[in-house]
Amino acid sequence: MTRTKASIQAQERYDQKAYDRILIRLPKGTKASIQASGETVNGFITKAVFDRLQKLDIDNNKTGE
Repeated sequence: MTRTKASIQAQERYDQKAYDRILIRLPKGTKASIQASGETVNGFITKAVFDRLQKLDIDNNKTGE
């Protein structure tokens, strides 16, 4: 199915409202290592960020912050 210019623009507007874009730079070979694990790069990074945020939230609740 061919996407029209209007549908591409609509998707871009939605993405701007719904998502934060973050550019990261990692050492060469990191992308290949992540892909070799069977995960997508975006999925891997998203999971790592959410795991870390959850850990920080748990740690903050324990210390009463």
